Amino acid sequence: MNSMDQDTQNIAQMMTGSEDKSSTQDDAPQGRIPDDYAREEAVANFFSATKFSDGTQASNQDHEAEAVEEDSARDQGSEDIEAASDGAEPDLDSESAASAAYASVTQAETDEPAEEPVRERTEPEGERKPRICLMGEFSAGKSTLTNFLIGGSALPVNITATQLPPVWISYGDETPYRVDLDGGEYDVDLNNLTDVSVDDTSHIRIFSRSELLQSCDIIDMPGISDPNMAPEVWQRVVHHADAIIWCSHATQAWRQSEAAVWSMMTPSLYEKSILLLTRIDKIVSDRDRERVVRRVGRETNGLFREIFPVSLLKAVEANGNEDMIAESGAAAFKDALDQLLKELNGENDKMSTEEAHDAILQTASEGPVENVTPRRIRPRKLTARKLTRRTALAPPSEDSATL
Repeated sequence: MNSMDQDTQNIAQMMTGSEDKSSTQDDAPQGRIPDDYAREEAVANFFSATKFSDGTQASNQDHEAEAVEEDSARDQGSEDIEAASDGAEPDLDSESAASAAYASVTQAETDEPAEEPVRERTEPEGERKPRICLMGEFSAGKSTLTNFLIGGSALPVNITATQLPPVWISYGDETPYRVDLDGGEYDVDLNNLTDVSVDDTSHIRIFSRSELLQSCDIIDMPGISDPNMAPEVWQRVVHHADAIIWCSHATQAWRQSEAAVWSMMTPSLYEKSILLLTRIDKIVSDRDRERVVRRVGRETNGLFREIFPVSLLKAVEANGNEDMIAESGAAAFKDALDQLLKELNGENDKMSTEEAHDAILQTASEGPVENVTPRRIRPRKLTARKLTRRTALAPPSEDSATL
């Protein structure tokens, strides 16, 4: 019987528990269990005598190194136990080093390398801009609204926002990146955004040098009724909103599903949000348009600051033509949005700090203000009123008689 067959037989006997233990008990190192030593020795001999399919000899050095390392750790553990029984302190540094070495080897062999964040958060807290979320049902015109607001397409032509998690657009020209559910940021390629996993991505951050983005950030949300998108995808981002522009298709304006989702929003957003009845041009009759606007106004009373019927596609096709934009209904909406952004940025009609300071300086330069003393009011003398004949002859009332 050759050595390979003998080792194979030893392994088989070892697994069944019928091997001869007497021959290994004497050779086992101190502090080691004889059965463990026999098992390791048999496995090592088996691998040393085995050839792979390509004819190369299996190296036993790796197994020997692991065995030596494990022997050292166990022997050190035995010595520490003996030292503890004698009242001496065990060598914790050696034991910790052995455990760390074993853990690092195991981690390197079993775990796949994890994706590491490649960037840090870049937005200083002091420069936070208002965040406007674009929401609505699937195919309600949110992407068209984004293109109108920033003056161009935010994404490549072959990419549609319906395939993506929320897209957060900010001012600048930085490299786009995605933010995972734990806040880690990873660079992405705009042309390969479809490879971004929706399940483990909070949102995608892209940048544009649009004039509007100097005053706010825009977050283009997936449709609330998208059959291919779970509600959690937009629910985990909506809390960032400072205001919402809700797009509702005019031919099916303000459906029950929209009302149900809006009822879950915090009421503080109501007075800072705008409702757009998109694709209003699909309703041909002016009378029917007015009827839709009145109905939606009644059903959303107190839920939005303003309602605008618009044709966003015509507004985009206007390409800056003010008359065409006004005809589309987008001009009035844009003016309302500018006013909202001024309020959110603290630039409303209230006197600024500099204006108040200038007013104080101007008042001081004009000199002291004279005190104004009110004139003393002299009371008139009270005179008795003469009774007229009717008053004098009037019969006494019941009250006066009682008195």
